[in-house]
Amino acid sequence: MATDRSIKQYNQTTTTETGSAVADKDGILLQRGSGYFFIDPVDLRLGIQKVTLTITEAEIEALNTTEIEIISAPGAGKYIQILSHSYLVREVGSAYTSNTNVRCKYSTDIDANYLITWNAILALTAKTIKDGDTSANPAREWIEDDAVNVFVPTGDPGAAGTGSIIITLFYRIVDA
Repeated sequence: MATDRSIKQYNQTTTTETGSAVADKDGILLQRGSGYFFIDPVDLRLGIQKVTLTITEAEIEALNTTEIEIISAPGAGKYIQILSHSYLVREVGSAYTSNTNVRCKYSTDIDANYLITWNAILALTAKTIKDGDTSANPAREWIEDDAVNVFVPTGDPGAAGTGSIIITLFYRIVDA
């Protein structure tokens, strides 16, 4: 059962998330749909936020048809600025053979204006972790009050592969 939770963050802003939430001294754990998001309190005091999304095998197989929201829209007059990212490919049984690139973009933007791309991430056959920065698409533009989604740009990967991935983004909300 989804519930709306208003969470007073350490940077003195209030956000409302849909899903269940657990808060303690180590941070805030949110569940939305099948995804789990962890927000660290140290990062919140600095205005930097962290979100972690686990994408299951079933979600990967439909990631072109059904984008997954990883960061909610911040509100009028605000932008999301992604500072860094990482991914972990885990539980790999077999690689996907087509449509293996995964990207992040603003939810209302066109696919070509992606914020981050992870090339051939779904073709990996071994447990892999990789960190990166956001220099992948320097032509991108920030869009006010828009969510950030994870997607596959060229078509659904289908059922050829197995496994799951974990994506972590560090970001901050910037006033327009």
